[in-house]
Amino acid sequence: MNPLVSAPYIKWNALDGRDLTDYKGVHVFKVLVSDDVNYSHLYADVLSTDEEKKALRFKREDDCRSYRLRKYVLRQLLSVFTGVNASAITYRYGEHKKPAVEGIAFNSSHSGNCILIAIAPADVGIDVEHIRQDFDFDVLIDTCFTPEEQAFINQGERRNNFFSLWTRKEAILKANGTGLITHLNELNCLNMEVTFKGQHYILTTKNVDEQYTMSLATNAAEMQINYWNY
Repeated sequence: MNPLVSAPYIKWNALDGRDLTDYKGVHVFKVLVSDDVNYSHLYADVLSTDEEKKALRFKREDDCRSYRLRKYVLRQLLSVFTGVNASAITYRYGEHKKPAVEGIAFNSSHSGNCILIAIAPADVGIDVEHIRQDFDFDVLIDTCFTPEEQAFINQGERRNNFFSLWTRKEAILKANGTGLITHLNELNCLNMEVTFKGQHYILTTKNVDEQYTMSLATNAAEMQINYWNY
């Protein structure tokens, strides 16, 4: 059993018209790329001109669908928490082009058919990865993981161990707004709490289902995490 994963699978709650602002802590929302058929007719009224232009630059249709759906759902969720109309949401961008909205933190990730969006009162980063059986992760072991992390990966179920640690690293980098760094093998993510570039983060790693694993990093004081099916 992987000690970094706190439960077998996430129990996803139905929104059912609930007022999300009644719930404290961090919110994680799951939506499937294949669900875009339910929302695609609404994109034109919500997405910005720049978002539409970027969507059209994707060469793969699946990437285009995923991008549009992710941006649409994010705008709808931010509207709930900010009270601003979804189409009127405007982003400001940090040094590494991480988008932000006044008074709320958010981050999104997608892999395969799974999109996750995190909304929090403080810095947050989320990463989801499809546990692909054809992915050769051994080429990344030496350059991306500390000796302690390498020892962890090489015990038990190596593939699952790799993806749990990989998502933890990505979540911290995204929460910090840094993006990818050169020396990933200097960032040890085995502990539940990690300090990176002067910021303290709490890490949570869970299996979305039998195919996907995710990690969340945040410095929010209230660590209750609410999991929702969008």
